[in-house]
Amino acid sequence: GGDSRPTPIAVSLLRRNEPEPVTVATAVGTAYTHGARLDWQAVFSGLDARTVDLPTYAFQRTRHWLEAAPAAAAPAGSATAGAEDSRFWAAVRQGGLDELADTLGIARERERAALGEVLPALASWWERHRLTDAVDTVRYRVVWRPIHDLPAGPTRGRWLLVVPADQHDAPWVTALTRALPDGVVLPVDRQRSTRGLLAADLATAVAEPVDGVLSLLGVGDDTAEVSDLPAGFAATVALVQAVDDVGIAAPLWLATHGAVATVSGEAVSAPAGALVWGLRSIAGVENPQRAGGVVDLPESADERVLRQLVGVLSGGHGEVELAVRPSGVVARRLVPALSGGVKAAVAATAGKQANGNGNGGDGATDGWRPGPGTVLITGGSGALAGHVARWLSERGAEHLLLVSRRGGDGPGASELAAELAGSGTTVTYAAADVADHGQLAAVLAAIPPQLPLTAVVHTAAVLDDALLAHLTPEQMERVLRVKAGGARHLDALTREANLTAFVLFSSIAGTFGLAGQGNYAPGNAYLDALAERRRDEGLPATSIAWGLWSGAGIATTDVAAHAGHQGFVPITPDVALAALAQALDRDETRLVVADADWAAVAAARPHPLLRELPGVAAAAAGSAQARADAEDDGPTALVRQLAEASDRQARRIVLELVRAEVAVVQKHTSPDRVDVTRHFREQGFDSLAAVELRNRLTARTGLALPATLVFDHPSPAALADHLRETLVPASDPGPAHGSDLGQETALDGPDGATTRADTGTRTDTGVRTSELLSASDDELIAFIGNELGIS
Repeated sequence: GGDSRPTPIAVSLLRRNEPEPVTVATAVGTAYTHGARLDWQAVFSGLDARTVDLPTYAFQRTRHWLEAAPAAAAPAGSATAGAEDSRFWAAVRQGGLDELADTLGIARERERAALGEVLPALASWWERHRLTDAVDTVRYRVVWRPIHDLPAGPTRGRWLLVVPADQHDAPWVTALTRALPDGVVLPVDRQRSTRGLLAADLATAVAEPVDGVLSLLGVGDDTAEVSDLPAGFAATVALVQAVDDVGIAAPLWLATHGAVATVSGEAVSAPAGALVWGLRSIAGVENPQRAGGVVDLPESADERVLRQLVGVLSGGHGEVELAVRPSGVVARRLVPALSGGVKAAVAATAGKQANGNGNGGDGATDGWRPGPGTVLITGGSGALAGHVARWLSERGAEHLLLVSRRGGDGPGASELAAELAGSGTTVTYAAADVADHGQLAAVLAAIPPQLPLTAVVHTAAVLDDALLAHLTPEQMERVLRVKAGGARHLDALTREANLTAFVLFSSIAGTFGLAGQGNYAPGNAYLDALAERRRDEGLPATSIAWGLWSGAGIATTDVAAHAGHQGFVPITPDVALAALAQALDRDETRLVVADADWAAVAAARPHPLLRELPGVAAAAAGSAQARADAEDDGPTALVRQLAEASDRQARRIVLELVRAEVAVVQKHTSPDRVDVTRHFREQGFDSLAAVELRNRLTARTGLALPATLVFDHPSPAALADHLRETLVPASDPGPAHGSDLGQETALDGPDGATTRADTGTRTDTGVRTSELLSASDDELIAFIGNELGIS
């Protein structure tokens, strides 16, 4: 009677000799699943039946299907209006004249014909509007914010000052020696330093513990402008590795000079110093316990500057990327870079035309254009180069020169040339190594005089990544010679050309790196700095630090997956190219183009760089409150809890902790889904996941753990055993149940059942089989009775 509340229902099941028993059971089940409250005693009355608990693993309610994307918010107005708008623009996008005319109620042939004439313009407007909105959500820029209230007075404790041997009496070294009165100076020959030699020197220099290490190895490097692997940068990498090898727990600060520009008009005098900035972005995530920060120094050090630097080194300010200037200390931030609307576009276009770079077209085509002549694209056989070539052809490029090692023999080369020829663009392939100055010079010299070089796009890059602890000089040189060396040669060889654009394809890895990108991030940071130097010298330059591109690109599957886990989302090529067009139209020098859930990124890896991005501040406040609420759940509380627990309880506590963190890293919905006996490698762990797990366990335990943690202890059970013994060494663990069958812990397995996790030396099986085979009869009987519950 209109009351929708479920009412109790009493039902008696029919006896077996009565008709349609299945129908009644089905009716009962249907009623229950639709919300009816049943009297189950009445249902089962008269039956010889008992109830049992169903197994839980079949009802974990875990979805393994992709969720549908949420519908876009409807425009203001009624629901009907929103639906009509959607129909209208769907018809416009699809070019459906009949559907569009029907939507607008146009029946006359003359009016339909007129609508057909404006339909392409409407579709073009919609596409530009869509791309502009999409680009606005992925554009970011680097800014610098003043830092106040730095600690005053001398730094605390004893510092190790690592300086180039050829600059041991330079003004900055002298000033720092005076500012760090308890410091120890370690001169290093940058040309001959190796990881092993530095480790030996460090071991001698830090016979007594130090409270901090400051390196000037990246300052004033004479090889920076001529070497694919500058000596100062190579020595800095070796120092980072040696500090880890020796086990110095003190923070390591890296100093540069002229590597960054903090205000408009400030010169980047030493772009190679940016290699150190890219390196530090990776060291900060791979070894956060030791990575202090990076600081760019001014030309000279007066007393005020020294006080500011000492304040930076003293810590307590929470910053890791700073620059000391006579006017004060500034820190790096990433902020949204909205397009600025129509006025900005008009101003940029007017400026281009005033400089002779515009083509004088209509409003739909205003902005930068390749113009008559040749555009050179490096990495010419790669997917990125193909996207750029098509985009340039759409913008009216007359001649494209695609340079790569394979030249025209690269996959899809002939098909791309034929495709672009249909659009009126000629494509020429050149087989050359852009990292070889002579080969690149020969390619440029062969450009026909009637098609002079007008623009350069440098997309070439190679990957040879590893954790910083495992990087070799050979790997670093192999990567830097293409990315950074190729850019350096292009810069030198095209300075006399009348270029309208010099575009460098950088990566967000150089600005905000992820674990495992230590051999890729530095070169990209160099590209950003090189663009700033060119711009300061009056030369065109645009460096775009890209996030992930969807489809084929340079990022490996593992890197893309890891970045996705951290909150980064691939951007589609059309949005990326629209962002490139906008950057060139506005004559911008440096830009970050990436799609990310910044709150998720900051949660996975907190960093001061991200503080001003949307959602990050609120997420950080929530995290801070959560940490405050869980103040008693930190490393100290964990150690106290373990100390008060029995050996078996302590083993379970640590194993549950490890299991929970593994579940977070692997994106499991529950720790129950982690198999504690299965090797990490078999569970899909790579070096990136290993570092993430190490960092999480470091935060939970307070221990200084190595990046090789999961490889040294290859299963969650073995790792938990190691952590427990390190946190609270067992006084006398003893054999299990009076035998040498090994220690075991009962845990719920990934299917909800009980799993026996051996935490002894061997962890690839639940029980150490070899020991069972060698056990005596009495031991075997005791094991069966006590452990398996069989008598």
